Amino acid sequence: MTGANPEAELLAVGENHLAAGRLAAALAVFQQLTQAYPQGAAGFWYLAQVQRRIGWQELAIEAELRAMALAPAHFPAASHTQWGDWLQTRGRHQAAQTCYHQALTIQPQHLPARRGWVKATLSLGEVEEVRAQLTAWLTTDRDLAEGSDWNRLGVALGEQGDRQGAQACFYQAISLQPDLANAHANLGHALVQEGKYRDALTAFEEALSIDPGHYESYYNLGTVLAELDEPETASDFFAQALRLQPNFVAAHYNQALCAIEQNRWPEAQMHLQRAIALAPHAGELHWNAGYVELALGNWEKGLPQYMWHRPSNSGFAPPRPYAKPLWQGEDILSQRLLVYDDRGLGDWVQWVRLAPLLAQRCREVLVEAPPTLAPLGPTAPGVQIVPPENLEDWEVHCPLFHGLHYLGITPETVPAAVPYLHLPTPDPWPPHLWDGDRPRIGVVWASGRRFDRRGVWRSYRQRSCGLAALEPLLAHPSATFYGLQVGPDAQDHPSLRNLAPYIQSFVDTAWAIAHLDLVISVDTAVAHVVGALGKPVWILLPFAADWRWGRDRPDTPWYPTARLFRQPNRGDWAGAIAQVVTALSTL
Repeated sequence: MTGANPEAELLAVGENHLAAGRLAAALAVFQQLTQAYPQGAAGFWYLAQVQRRIGWQELAIEAELRAMALAPAHFPAASHTQWGDWLQTRGRHQAAQTCYHQALTIQPQHLPARRGWVKATLSLGEVEEVRAQLTAWLTTDRDLAEGSDWNRLGVALGEQGDRQGAQACFYQAISLQPDLANAHANLGHALVQEGKYRDALTAFEEALSIDPGHYESYYNLGTVLAELDEPETASDFFAQALRLQPNFVAAHYNQALCAIEQNRWPEAQMHLQRAIALAPHAGELHWNAGYVELALGNWEKGLPQYMWHRPSNSGFAPPRPYAKPLWQGEDILSQRLLVYDDRGLGDWVQWVRLAPLLAQRCREVLVEAPPTLAPLGPTAPGVQIVPPENLEDWEVHCPLFHGLHYLGITPETVPAAVPYLHLPTPDPWPPHLWDGDRPRIGVVWASGRRFDRRGVWRSYRQRSCGLAALEPLLAHPSATFYGLQVGPDAQDHPSLRNLAPYIQSFVDTAWAIAHLDLVISVDTAVAHVVGALGKPVWILLPFAADWRWGRDRPDTPWYPTARLFRQPNRGDWAGAIAQVVTALSTL
């Protein structure tokens, strides 16, 4: 080509080929043109048209994007926005942000470009830049400000842990767009994180009034009501969520938890089975399914599921990540087995009975013991009780509880020979504390405090009756009552000899139990110690008791000396204690 403008001449040749349908020739010309003149937008634009007609869609889009980047002013804002959306869907947020910026340079009021820019910039993690820009737009163009943008910013701030900033954004979103259901729902989530449950209920209810099909808000209402200890009402909302979204795993799971709290075990079983079918690898689902099967008496099925790992914030740790092998029931007669329990003191007391049986399956079993319980540990051939800081050499390990499964324990074969804890000498208690001829009865009214799935101390609240609830019992004239409660719940009472100031460890508690005729306790570690020492214990249970106590029986295979007194209705400690008072009158 010999003209004054070779680029224009080559472009004209390519256009002629394209107009005549000679696509191969046109492709060759435009490829040559873009290589020779890489800053020429027209060459890339026409190359894209040829590639699109050939069917090379991805290449065509890349060429068009190159043309738009070289000559942005030659394309309308809508085109830049369109390609920004395309890039955004492919995770190319930086390039998408550039396209939206070009669109806004051409047309600052272009709403689709504004929305796209917010999405892309948040995807890049540039939260403060978005906050500054939205504030500027709100100041200068309030009529164009969109609640959805503020809602997205609130979500991003919440993910960064800025709860107050997130709430402010959600309130701003609602002020701009009152009918934005997601903003109300997200506000509800933010309020839940602040512990403002009643305000959160209002937010979720508002979301549902705007969008009755917003199944997440039904679910959210259920979770808040469950947190407020209203499982009956919560169940209704989970049912609504499942009506709209039958495969909603979290709703099935939470519906199961509500059913458990209402003693509706078969219903809980059904929802957990459905949830596991939808999410077969979720350990939390299997753990709870195992819990339900155990409560129903299906130990063979329940124990393997109950051994699944739970999330670390559940309060129940998985098997420790030792480099040495985890025992899974195989022959280890020549090896030493380390067993431990990370669940709670009462669990250790209950499961340590397995140590002599495990010792028959290995050369020796080392039982890691909490320091406060170690002196009480069982003595048996092949069993060594060791504190955590003094573990000796061993070859394999497993949680103590796993022994139930690997030993094939069933409700009919629970090893229940008591006592299996022993009292170390000497007796630390002064004799004058036990004077008098009346029966001596110890009482415990609060369980240990521990985080669980539905909030701090939820298990504590459900299992603890409080000292005031024991007033009808303490009024019994023919007994002397001793308070075994320790910790923040220990307190004095005119009808009670408070032993808490004298109790420094479970050894002290165990010796106190040895001097008592009976202990009446809520479901906590002291109840297990009493049973393991072979002393009479009456255990006060909530309406939906832990699986280990079964569903309705008045006794337990774990402790032959135990009697169980259950709430007749959820939360009805008065009813349970009335049963105890009646039983005490017949002694």
